[in-house]
Formats: sequence, structure tokens, C-alpha cells
Amino acid sequence: MIRNISIHGDIAVAHVEDEWAGMHFDTILTMLKHEGAWRVMAKAYRIQS
Repeated sequence: MIRNISIHGDIAVAHVEDEWAGMHFDTILTMLKHEGAWRVMAKAYRIQS
């Protein structure tokens, strides 16, 4: 589930909550718009306790 997206020109940051293999994650994605498409540049995550 997308919790938040912040866009500043060609740069964006998204906060995503997800579940995989029975674990819940908070994920932060930094993205760059290149040639008209958004590309993920970095991903950081933590397992929710």
C-alpha cells in the first residue's frame, strides 16, 4: 500500500507498506524520472515489529 509520495521535479520519494512471507515491511523508495519514466534509484526497508 502506498502511504505517501513526494515529487520535486524529476525526483520523488515514496513510502510503501507491504507484506511478504508473513512479514510486514516499511519501504522507502527514491526515484528519478529519466526519459519520461520513473526509475527506482534506491530502496531502504525495515521489518515492522
